[in-house]
Amino acid sequence: WPYRPKQGKCDNFINFIHEIICSGNDQYTEWLLDWIAHIIQKPENKDEVSTSIVLRGSKRLGKSFFSRKLMDLIGFDPMNPNKSFALKINSNLQLTGRFNYHLAWKLLVVAEELKWDGRGEGVLKDIIDTPFLTVEPKGRDIYAMPNLMRLIILSNENWIVPATMDESRFFVLDVSEKRKEDIPLLVDHFISHFNKIQNRNIKGVSPEALSLLMAYDWPGNIRELENVIERASILCPGDEIKIEHLPDEIISSSPPKNSDMRTAR
Repeated sequence: WPYRPKQGKCDNFINFIHEIICSGNDQYTEWLLDWIAHIIQKPENKDEVSTSIVLRGSKRLGKSFFSRKLMDLIGFDPMNPNKSFALKINSNLQLTGRFNYHLAWKLLVVAEELKWDGRGEGVLKDIIDTPFLTVEPKGRDIYAMPNLMRLIILSNENWIVPATMDESRFFVLDVSEKRKEDIPLLVDHFISHFNKIQNRNIKGVSPEALSLLMAYDWPGNIRELENVIERASILCPGDEIKIEHLPDEIISSSPPKNSDMRTAR
C-alpha cells in the first residue's frame, strides 16, 4: 500500500457525508465511515466487509461528488486507469460482462447511473461475496486472483440491484433531497479544500454572494459549484468571497434577496 496518512482535518467532508449522503443519520454515517476506513486500513481483507454501497437519488444531489472524492483518496488516475486502485464504470457489461481485465487489482469500483436489467445477477453477487475474482482478458486465458474490490453503485432509479429487504450484500442510502439547504455546507467544504491547495485563509462568503449561490439552479451540479468556489478563491484578495468574485451567469441569474442572507463560515 503506497499511501501514507497526512496530517490534517476532514471535518467538512465528514459533515457532507453525514448531512447529505446519509441524510443526517448518525448510525448510517458511522457505518459508512468505517466502511471507507477499512479500504485504507485493510485493503487486502475485503472479506471482512463484503457489503456494497448503493446511493439512490435524483441528479445534482452529490452522489458523484462523494464517489469522486473517495476515488481520489483511494488512488485514481484517469490517464492510466489500469494502474489505478479505483475505477469508474458506466454500464452493466463493464461490471458483469465477459471481458473484465479492467477490474483486476481494483480496491474501489464506482458504477455510475447503473440501470439493472435483471441479467448478470449471479456474477454481481460473486463479485461482492467471493474471495477470488475470475479475470478474462481479451485473447488470453482465464485466471483467478484475490478479489479486493469494494463496490459503490450510483443511480437515479428506484430499483437498482437485485436485493430484498433482508439482503446483506447491499447498503442502500437515499441521498438527501435538500440541495438548496446544503449549499452553505458545500461552500464551507470547498473553501476549506482550496485554502489548503492555494495556501489561503478565506473565512467564508458574504451574505449577498451566498444569496446568489443559493438562488442559482446549478445545471452543472456540485462540480460546477466546486469550480465556482475555486475560481472565486483565486480572484478573492481578502478573506471573504464577494459578489464580484462570482461568474457573470450567477450574478445575472437572480438578484440577492435580503430575506435569504446567510454567511457560510
